[in-house]
Amino acid sequence: MTLRRLAILVSMTSPDAARLAVRAGIDTIILDGEHGHPLGSEVAAMAAAIHEAGGRCLVRLAGNQTHHIGPLLDNGLDGFVLSGVEDLGQMRRAAMAAWYPPRGNRSVNPFVPAAGNPGDEAALVAGADRLELWAMAETGSFLEGLRSGLNDIAKEPWLANWTGLIVGPYDLAASMGYEASPDDARLAAAVRDYVDIATRAGLTAGLFSRSPEVLRRWRDCGVAVDFMIVGYDRDIWYQELRTRVEAVADVVSGAPEEPSDS
Repeated sequence: MTLRRLAILVSMTSPDAARLAVRAGIDTIILDGEHGHPLGSEVAAMAAAIHEAGGRCLVRLAGNQTHHIGPLLDNGLDGFVLSGVEDLGQMRRAAMAAWYPPRGNRSVNPFVPAAGNPGDEAALVAGADRLELWAMAETGSFLEGLRSGLNDIAKEPWLANWTGLIVGPYDLAASMGYEASPDDARLAAAVRDYVDIATRAGLTAGLFSRSPEVLRRWRDCGVAVDFMIVGYDRDIWYQELRTRVEAVADVVSGAPEEPSDS
């Protein structure tokens, strides 16, 4: 499996940390508006830092936050991730809020930051054509709807606006009453189904995996994706710091070596 893109979920507002993440090899930063990242002026500062470093900036929103889509994209974001999707109708409504007519119903305002120079409507529309729309695949109802309606997906005119599915195994397990582990054969089958549906629909398949060890187990289950969320900023920071603390404690508490008689 060769990953085309690596992403990280971010809740802490730190343009410098986001910039460093891109420089470390993360190409997509997902601001987690669903779980605490502010959706005000902080977004523009984060996006500017990410773009300066050469990365892409998305924002994750819950279903009841879709009214933020237009204003957030006006700030120059590269797209968004809709979490907890239950059915295709939710995806269609989100897509309509993100794109300009005739593909959607977003207001065309060439004086927002996304236009670059104020009044540059051509640049604004061109930027919109590069937007990304992702669905977090983390409910059993969405999976069932996709299973039964796969042949109808291609008929949806807004499908061209849909980038892909990102499977969230933890919420998917909770939704379906399974153990949140690749070792649960039922969960592994559901994750594979989501990935297969994405492939058959011409969408990019993605996966959230907290650690390389868990990712290895998903690969052993036959889950292969092109887009990987490698973890959460607070978790990565904490785990790395704890590893450093333990390593330093081992050095400080270790007994000095006895001098050799030879």
